[in-house]
Amino acid sequence: MTKEVLVSVLGKQMDRREVGQGEDKSEIKTNGQYYEKDGKHYVLYEITEENNDIPTKTMVKANDNIVEVTRKGVTNTHMVFEKNKKNVTYYDTPYGSIQLGVDTRKLNVVKESDRIRIELEYSLDCNYEYLYDCNLSVDIQSRG
Repeated sequence: MTKEVLVSVLGKQMDRREVGQGEDKSEIKTNGQYYEKDGKHYVLYEITEENNDIPTKTMVKANDNIVEVTRKGVTNTHMVFEKNKKNVTYYDTPYGSIQLGVDTRKLNVVKESDRIRIELEYSLDCNYEYLYDCNLSVDIQSRG
């Protein structure tokens, strides 16, 4: 795997309480940096979201058992995904912090010679109240 990578992220949110409401999707593709240290894969990338000029820096750290996503920008969060485990984190906004629960049902990290694929399925709650079922796919490919 090269240091310079292409990062594709696809996120889906579904509300199981509202049948037939469909799903919300978000997708980004951007350039990033990759390195491996102590058996963990690290991917760093930066995005600028609509209606906001301040970039958000994201770090994804992954091995076979745990995936961590840290975002720093206008909002900040550190989400930890462990299969069959619920982790609590805080989503920091300019208006205050929101407690989030992340209950991971599926976690797959597949490493190939020039590609890493991360697949997550989890439920998200806010202050112990169910919000969404979520899928997150991260595809990291060598550039060039």
